[in-house]
Amino acid sequence: MKEAIQDMPWKDVMFRNFARPKAIHTLWRACHNSLPTKERLLKFGLIDNQECGFCRNGENLNHIFFLCHGTRIVWESVLEWLQVQHHPQQWDSEILWLTGICKRKSWKNRIIQCAFTETIYECWRLRNAVCFGEPDSPQQRIANIVNTTVLRCWSQKNIRPYLGRLMLP
Repeated sequence: MKEAIQDMPWKDVMFRNFARPKAIHTLWRACHNSLPTKERLLKFGLIDNQECGFCRNGENLNHIFFLCHGTRIVWESVLEWLQVQHHPQQWDSEILWLTGICKRKSWKNRIIQCAFTETIYECWRLRNAVCFGEPDSPQQRIANIVNTTVLRCWSQKNIRPYLGRLMLP
């Protein structure tokens, strides 16, 4: 007897994604809610508080990626660079927004998909740097996202004209 396979709404986000494999893997883990956030670590009894390293609010998936002022700066800068009018909300609504973008096959949408994935990865790295007391800055993460997105998408000839427009001041 054949088992029914559950259809995940975010599956289109993973396919045809030009982001680095480690960024795609981090996004996949976030979609499965399996990243070791302080909320999850507290639930497993591995830590005794779940304060965010930036603002001391409770650290969970929504907070780390979209609600915290430490990562909101990163999102606002990346969306401004992409020339996208969007304000990040909650995890579920952001994945639905990105899924809608990924279903439309335009060169601009492929860049947004890559940049979104790289932003999730860099926000997670920024969070880890803050948690472990390593020197880091949101500006460095923003530069990493822009550089990596351009580098990863440049191999697609039909995307180059739009990337060129994004790189102009």
